[in-house]
Amino acid sequence: MELLDVYGGNELSSNCILRYAYTKEFFETFSSLQVLDICLPYTLMLKFQNSIKPIVNSRIHDKGYVGELKEKHKFNSIKDIQDALAINTQCVKDLRADPGRDGILISANYIAFALDKLSSSRVIVNVVNKRSINQKVLPKNFSTFFYKKELRETKVSANLIGDLLQRAEELIKKQAGHPVFSRPCFKAWLLKHLPGAIRTVILLDRLICQQPIKVIVSYTEIANPEATLSLLALKYNLPFLNVQHCLTKDRTYLPASATYHCLWGKHYKDWLLERGIPGGKIMPIGSLRFYYSQKKSYLDKIYFTRQLNIDNKNIIITYTSQPFHGRVNLRIMQWINDAVRSLPITVMIRKHPRDKTNYRPFLNTQIKLTPRTLKLYDILYNSDFVMTVSSNTAIEASLLGKGIIVLQPKIPYHYVLHHDEHNAHLASAQAGPVIYNSQQLKIRLRKIVSNRAYRNRLYRQSRLFLQNTLQDNNRRAPELTEALIRQLL
Repeated sequence: MELLDVYGGNELSSNCILRYAYTKEFFETFSSLQVLDICLPYTLMLKFQNSIKPIVNSRIHDKGYVGELKEKHKFNSIKDIQDALAINTQCVKDLRADPGRDGILISANYIAFALDKLSSSRVIVNVVNKRSINQKVLPKNFSTFFYKKELRETKVSANLIGDLLQRAEELIKKQAGHPVFSRPCFKAWLLKHLPGAIRTVILLDRLICQQPIKVIVSYTEIANPEATLSLLALKYNLPFLNVQHCLTKDRTYLPASATYHCLWGKHYKDWLLERGIPGGKIMPIGSLRFYYSQKKSYLDKIYFTRQLNIDNKNIIITYTSQPFHGRVNLRIMQWINDAVRSLPITVMIRKHPRDKTNYRPFLNTQIKLTPRTLKLYDILYNSDFVMTVSSNTAIEASLLGKGIIVLQPKIPYHYVLHHDEHNAHLASAQAGPVIYNSQQLKIRLRKIVSNRAYRNRLYRQSRLFLQNTLQDNNRRAPELTEALIRQLL
């Protein structure tokens, strides 16, 4: 697989064709449902794609039907999909030139960056989850916008909602025979979610018009409130920065319309270029999230090993799980259990918050489940290697100088978690040795234990992976982001 395909290839899966063909038809069919010059289907895209999961899954193996949709919409590559779904919101009023505008609307996900680099600027913190700003002392020039609270309190004319719901019903009536829009469940879904979309547009339009916002800094374009803000940025010609927060794939990026895509590094830049995003809109800056997650000091190794009852002579490998189907995680544990037996290795399981696997049957003196009270970076810092399928934690471990072991079990199709090549991104990027079965893991772990030169080679491999994944090894992420924001103010 080419490195361009690290985060998901350019070839289209059946899931991708079905998902985006229906999305394109959703946009086209209901484009007249607008409020304040904003097309409401655009703001509902993620909810729509979640709602059609049963329909997509029921047709996933119907190659004839999938082929018809592919031909109908001329979907031959991901770039074709990006072009077909391109947001066409027109600039209605140019607020960028307004001399009184000098404010920054920034997602609360980046509060640490804002406090560090924007403390002297006028900042409005867009808060979706209050935990994001817990225990944060904000300067007087910072204000907060609590999206969910404001949305609940937003009043909208009953006549406006009624008119749009009636128009939606009229459009649905014309779709007899459509595989999605003719279904009663779709009608119920659309009529349920339109009022919320209307309130969101009205609320955020008012926010932009009443506050001196000149630059919007976000972490996504596809989920509200950010999806609507990205459209309003086009309407008012305001710069919208989509600053990458976590591993991104096509499902979480299409369609892309940000003024600038602030990405982790070279691999993601190549990936977006292949998807038709102009190079001038792509800014590799590193990861603000990883930069501010790192600490100045970590748990002492001796204290750490005593707390977890680990032999301090053992090589420590942390396995970071993911919320795959239980069979996948159980198979991985069987690999680990077989591979570490009689080796001076301790494996620590860092369980994903949404992983429902029961790991207790596998726990013993060599395999331990880390307590949730133990911070991730303290675990990574005191590990020698990190073992995972496709988790962010591989990159975070690499930042701390750790080696990476890439697990590649067979993973069944899943509408969200596994429908393309994304879970092979660490293997494609050659982050570390790639393991496809129990025997391979056993051989690699024995070599890690017995061969110091091999361990050092894996550390070098991890560093090379980091160079291509994070711009400047993430040393300048805050400075590069701040410089771009200052340039746009």
